[in-house]
Amino acid sequence: MAGTLALAGIVLAFTAHAGDRTVRSDGRAVRLIAPDRIAPAPSDGALERLPPSTPPEKPRRIARNVVDERIRPLALPVAEAAGRLAAGGFVITLAGIVPTPEDRLCAAPTGAPWPCGRLARTAFRAYLRGRTLKCRIPAEPAATGEPVVTECTIAGADVAEWLAGQGWAVAEGERYAALDMAARAAQRGLWSAGDGLFRPLLKAGPR
Repeated sequence: MAGTLALAGIVLAFTAHAGDRTVRSDGRAVRLIAPDRIAPAPSDGALERLPPSTPPEKPRRIARNVVDERIRPLALPVAEAAGRLAAGGFVITLAGIVPTPEDRLCAAPTGAPWPCGRLARTAFRAYLRGRTLKCRIPAEPAATGEPVVTECTIAGADVAEWLAGQGWAVAEGERYAALDMAARAAQRGLWSAGDGLFRPLLKAGPR
């Protein structure tokens, strides 16, 4: 059996193609049944070693502009509106609430308008009182001056939560929705009757 296999290997290694017939190394000719379908053996009887195929080039990794956002301290913040402030070269819009425009007017029960937007900003300034904020912001302000929408705290207290709870800003989304509804029900801030407007300013939050 072993001799048969060895002989078969020799026959395959030393064959030569001649027209539609294959001549073996022992001189005997073998007729190819389907020469158009079966590839004949190499004419010189030797196997050719092909060079290894070149692996495909790996796609280049595109470097992304990763923004280094961290919780950073911001000293001496200035309230531009209830929910928007400036500090350290940044303009920050507090996430989860809609800043109250300074020129907003609210209607008292008598129908007379009162400057609730201006009072909201005054209340926010009294709350900040020049204290240091901690906000999640990038290392540098945007070159375009575009506001950063983020969360900020003072002495561990959520600033947007205070504004929504006091009724000086409207909640955006579900996070402060319950506080917003409670402020409306209690007629605080923007939802007050317009009398005793400076009483909420005394509630400046945690010291």
